[in-house]
Amino acid sequence: MKIDLHLHTTYSDGILTPQNLVKFAKLSGHSVIAVTDHDTVLGIPSAIKEGADIDITVIPGVEISSYLGEKEYHILGYFFDHEDEELKTLFHKMNIKRKERIIGMLEKLKSYYGINISFSEIEKRFKSKNYGRPHIAILLKEKGFVKSILEAFQKYLYDNGPCYAKKFYFSVEDAIDIIHRKGGIAVLAHAGIYFNMENIDEFYQLMKFGFDGIEVYHPENGEFTNFLLEYSRSNDLIITGGSDYHGYLKQDFFDFTIPLDESYAMDLIKRFSKKTV
Repeated sequence: MKIDLHLHTTYSDGILTPQNLVKFAKLSGHSVIAVTDHDTVLGIPSAIKEGADIDITVIPGVEISSYLGEKEYHILGYFFDHEDEELKTLFHKMNIKRKERIIGMLEKLKSYYGINISFSEIEKRFKSKNYGRPHIAILLKEKGFVKSILEAFQKYLYDNGPCYAKKFYFSVEDAIDIIHRKGGIAVLAHAGIYFNMENIDEFYQLMKFGFDGIEVYHPENGEFTNFLLEYSRSNDLIITGGSDYHGYLKQDFFDFTIPLDESYAMDLIKRFSKKTV
């Protein structure tokens, strides 16, 4: 049976509700998944309930946006107490800042390109209250300003581009700390997006902050995967993998091969879960 430890729902920027995501995972032959929405844990309870109903294990997770200096890194947290009030308060604050960020990006689209999309349109179109760039990209496509979601990012929404706005500043150190304090493990997400052998020293510096594992298997890791695998094994780090499924980008398919099986995932649960799944 297959596992996938990096999946998004409508509670952040995925297209499937938690319940439908779990159903889709079951139909795709998965036995263990993790819901890892951006900076929110609100979709976890319904996903766990659906998983119990149809016999698929759902690991509670989150993908936290964090920074080291001016560079952004995403950190996956697993097996923490997803009902913790401090976490909920933090993510609520991030949610407010995300709204402010999206409004700022919409203002830039209007000012620089004459593209008028109101925030109320985004609110009406999407069930999520945890908004991100993909929501703008989808509306840009639906309104005919671009032909694809990818084009929206390449033309308007790419990092540090003309319509880009920074997220709420939360440090790598603080992200790892709160995951650990809530009983979880901290995993560096899709390292291949940030690093290659040319800037490997930056990778080594980041790993000094105390990660428990690395998302070795991810569609964007590419040729960097083998290095990540050997580094993880050499440093006794947990190896995870995920498709990073959202539902609207070409690479976001559940058929991404993750060479980790159900027994590996269940071993992680036994080692790190405090009866949360």
